[in-house]
Amino acid sequence: MDKISSKFKETKGVNTKKYSGVIKLNEDPLFIQRRMRDEWE
Repeated sequence: MDKISSKFKETKGVNTKKYSGVIKLNEDPLFIQRRMRDEWE
């Protein structure tokens, strides 16, 4: 069990700041999300 838990502690994550501002949107992100959720119905 200690071996498994030590593997999870080693992960450092992802630097998401480098992706900030990469995608330029013409619509409000919340509106896009709502539209995509409505596709499921």
